[in-house]
Amino acid sequence: MTGKLLVVDDSATDRLIIKNMLSDFDVITAQNGREAMRLIHEQPDIDLIILDLNMPVMNGFEVLNELKDINQNKQMRAIILTNYDELDNEIRGLQAGAVDFIRKPINLESLRLRIGIHLELLQIQKLYEQTLYERNLTLDTLLNQAPIGIALSHGENPGSGGGEKTIFNEQYQRITGRTREELIELGWAKITHPDDLPKEEALYRRFKAGEIESYRMEKRFVRPDGNIVWVDVIVAQLNILKDTELNHICLVQDISDRKEKEMQLKHISEIDSLTKLHNRRYLANILSEDMEGKAEGARAIVLLSLRKINAISLSYGYNFCEEIMVELAASLSELEDEHRQLFQISFERFAFYITKYEDEDELKAFSQEILDLVDSIQILRTVGCGIGIVEFDYGDGAIENIIKNASTAAERSDKDQNFGYRFFNSDMEAAMKREADVKEALMRAVDGSPDERLYLQFQPILNLKNNKVEEFEALARFESKTLGRVSPLEFIPIAEETQLIIPLGKRIIEMACAFQKRLQDSGHRNIRIFVNASAIQLLRSEFITEFLDIVKRYCLRPENFGLEVTESVFAGSFSVINKKLEKLMKVGVKTSIDDFGTGYSTLSRERVMNINILKIDKTFIDGLLTAQREKTITRDIIAMAHRMGHSVIAEGVEYNEQKQYLLDFDCDMMQGYLFSKPLDEDAAIGIAAEYG
Repeated sequence: MTGKLLVVDDSATDRLIIKNMLSDFDVITAQNGREAMRLIHEQPDIDLIILDLNMPVMNGFEVLNELKDINQNKQMRAIILTNYDELDNEIRGLQAGAVDFIRKPINLESLRLRIGIHLELLQIQKLYEQTLYERNLTLDTLLNQAPIGIALSHGENPGSGGGEKTIFNEQYQRITGRTREELIELGWAKITHPDDLPKEEALYRRFKAGEIESYRMEKRFVRPDGNIVWVDVIVAQLNILKDTELNHICLVQDISDRKEKEMQLKHISEIDSLTKLHNRRYLANILSEDMEGKAEGARAIVLLSLRKINAISLSYGYNFCEEIMVELAASLSELEDEHRQLFQISFERFAFYITKYEDEDELKAFSQEILDLVDSIQILRTVGCGIGIVEFDYGDGAIENIIKNASTAAERSDKDQNFGYRFFNSDMEAAMKREADVKEALMRAVDGSPDERLYLQFQPILNLKNNKVEEFEALARFESKTLGRVSPLEFIPIAEETQLIIPLGKRIIEMACAFQKRLQDSGHRNIRIFVNASAIQLLRSEFITEFLDIVKRYCLRPENFGLEVTESVFAGSFSVINKKLEKLMKVGVKTSIDDFGTGYSTLSRERVMNINILKIDKTFIDGLLTAQREKTITRDIIAMAHRMGHSVIAEGVEYNEQKQYLLDFDCDMMQGYLFSKPLDEDAAIGIAAEYG
């Protein structure tokens, strides 16, 4: 099929894509409506216009209005380009004179099929006119040469075939499997599949009422033997036959082969290739069908999240991780019954769709059964899991947020309990939204947005023996234009969870180096800056190299810095992290363990840790105000650390009584509000000058 096409779109990329799609047609392009109208006037042989509605200078609706005036003596047709959420524009465009619409993103097969049909229709109209007025050929000969099914009708109701006035070509009869007499007797409604009939009847009523000039849909015809044939149908006004009672035309194209391939692809798209379970798409379809069918009774989604499963992948490899998930899927499948259907929502999430349950207690018991099953797979015990439960009734409204809410509850449960379940509530949603907002702000900060400010404050560490500031701890702070100041207790865990701690941590080291450079330029060459590091940073093979490269770039010495880690970083990778601390100590970087006594460490561990300094957690310092001196263990921790060759820093010192206790029991250093809160750079340099 040949034809001359005009593509009108303000996007050069879209014009090029469409032109390449239609390379075997004669295609010209225009970037706006005004240029299109000029080409239409200059080139009257244009057959078909592919028209974007949203354009500057002159939009698609304005072009359609002008085409009404100049198209009276032309057979030029317009197909509008729309997006999937522009139903009103589609209707408005059809009312303005367009014969069809194509939704973006454009499907090549659909585009070519529609253009072929419309060009075929144009050719039929031209041939038909030529037959009637020039060559005097018979209408039957013309119709029977067409490769698509054609019916010409005077517009009777759907249940009527239109009597002897209606014309069906041979291809139409071949597609439907019916003779002309059967088609006249039955009408198109009786041979249309019952599931497709309501939609077409609604379109046909609008067509007959003059609300639209044409319509198109995919539907199924039922043949006499009960077999189904899928067709692409276009119904349009037939204005060229004003001297007859035949006033509209129906074109049908057999698309059964294409639909079969689509259904195969749809089936593939609804099955997880690894576990062979139905996926999230299929679950969403079932929920939609139940909602449309107004299913009665309460329903629930019980969603299992193993969001830390990547830890297994990192340790044992992705293939092993896949094997574990297949094993888990098989075990979970054994919990299915007629009222519990299992789906794989994503690689790390499974969901049960539950109907006809008794009450919340039944859902709780079932959730515990799932947790016990996961716990029985030994390697998953270290990963932990969370279960989120959402109860809903289709009478309550839409279903778009059901899976999202279940995921929210599961993630919250996993964070709070490691192994547990929670019912979704609105407070949970607000907390998760807050986390998402902080995450987005941190991502913008990484990208260098001026609206997001990551900066450092420096808390001085006072030597109790000489009353001098010998160290500063660099403390990360974050301020967002939209969120305001965000506490480190909030943004640091989110940064670690999302791996954003890696680029943020690198920037923190650079800022600490810049401050150290200011200190040295001010004459304070022996003050050390401690920066905090997480396990995620330390476990990276590049960490030590990157750290020392930054220090070298600022012309500083490793001895000017210390690295502070919490006890928890040793929990899963003691040997690896301890070796990295040893490497840092060998080049002169001091190492410190923070919050000692509240986490993972034991006395036996402390003996072999590669650290220079032990920081006593604030909880022990707070206890000095209430406990009797002889009953406190803080002095024992100080003595033990000294025997191990470590210096001791007391954190959170706020009262003179605490400071005196530390002096009495030979503590080396202290930090806390008694001496100074965290300071901005200028104030920190000032206190270094005063106590240096």
